[in-house]
Amino acid sequence: MTNNHDAVEDHMNGVRFGGKILSMIPAPPGWFVGTQVKHYNRKTKETAHDAPKVSPLIAWVLVDAMFRDGSREIRVEPAFLNTTGSVTHETAFRWSEGAGNVDPDGWSTTVAVDVIPAPGAVADIPAYGVALDQGPTTRDA
Repeated sequence: MTNNHDAVEDHMNGVRFGGKILSMIPAPPGWFVGTQVKHYNRKTKETAHDAPKVSPLIAWVLVDAMFRDGSREIRVEPAFLNTTGSVTHETAFRWSEGAGNVDPDGWSTTVAVDVIPAPGAVADIPAYGVALDQGPTTRDA
């Protein structure tokens, strides 16, 4: 493996974008990946959320993931279809959506990527992006 400096240089030169897939295994049916991009303005405290999206989980991949600070980690990530219909994995998706970016106007971007069961497969799990009712609960003694 190359050192961290080479990883950042590779990214800047377009050789590497978020991580290299080392291995892949098909995912079992019935699972999906939920994604949501969030924007926060550090100056005005304003927030904006893109609509949550749900995509089929295609495979589990072993990725040589690279982070913005140049560090790298071998990790298992979900592979899924992005909005353009191409297959991506979590680290590459975060890079493509600009996770961690802060622009001169103060806007920062965060990206949520979650593996979820098929919508409606489990009665107690709401659709992705729908808040759970946090009403009062009782506990039997």
